[in-house]
Amino acid sequence: MTRLNLIDKTVVIICISCDSQYRDIYSSDDSDDREIIYSGQNYGGLDYILIHGVVKQLIFKIFIRKNNRSDFTYIGHTTNSSIFKQRSKPIGEKTTDNEILKIELIIPSNNIINEIIHNQENPGQKKSTVLKYCNYHTPTDIYPGFYIH
Repeated sequence: MTRLNLIDKTVVIICISCDSQYRDIYSSDDSDDREIIYSGQNYGGLDYILIHGVVKQLIFKIFIRKNNRSDFTYIGHTTNSSIFKQRSKPIGEKTTDNEILKIELIIPSNNIINEIIHNQENPGQKKSTVLKYCNYHTPTDIYPGFYIH
């Protein structure tokens, strides 16, 4: 797998489906801030993008939807990120929920947007709509749940 050049990247875009098999977890605590625990990939091939975003304190823009048929909601953005749990298996080996990389994202209350991103033109292309909303040229592979821009 060819690694992306991450030198000039400033934003990580995360798309979470709450009914996803990818074990993304969304929660909020007692404050007005939002906490998101986001899982890396089962085989870890693109986890380096998430790690780079955390280490370089890039902006994370987080979008969530209830299910695969729902529009995404732009929850908000943050630079407050950390490694919640390191991946415990080598890249290329499938992980369980206890072995997968997890990052923690805290969205401060003043960065919470809660804007629904509607796609009137092509309702079947939800992730493409999110990427266009972020001024990101749609990649040919829109299957991962995260992108770097």
